[in-house]
Amino acid sequence: MIQENDLRYLVEKIWSNQSILSAWDDIYDLVLVRWDKYKEWSPWNCVLLTKEESSAHERLESLDEV
Repeated sequence: MIQENDLRYLVEKIWSNQSILSAWDDIYDLVLVRWDKYKEWSPWNCVLLTKEESSAHERLESLDEV
């Protein structure tokens, strides 16, 4: 089971407190989303994006086509 400290590590150390796409760093506007929406959420299947970016990411049908 993932705990708060694990999530904090992902956000702070792996993603440097910013969106991977835009480098937006307002922590209250960022969310961890599944990279591949067809696979279960896990630390190795997530990215930190803004809420707007995550909405666009969820609409993608295939990551290979992007």
